[in-house]
Amino acid sequence: MDVSVAESLAREERAREEHYREIAARLRLMAEIEPLASVRRHLQWLAKEHDEVADSIRTPRLGQPRFSGQDRSLGNSGFSR
Repeated sequence: MDVSVAESLAREERAREEHYREIAARLRLMAEIEPLASVRRHLQWLAKEHDEVADSIRTPRLGQPRFSGQDRSLGNSGFSR
């Protein structure tokens, strides 16, 4: 793999990881001021999920492909309709 391509992919991964970390931080801030306990718990859960996605971008699990542009791991929010 060309060095510039590898560097570009590494930058893209870092940007995606940072994106998920920023969202997680915002969700935690929202949870801190949320008066409803159920909503607060859900915001905390979402923050944890975003942190886990960020972790998986940095260290993908064995046998699992790295995330493409569309990460689907956050699809199940735990709420039923």
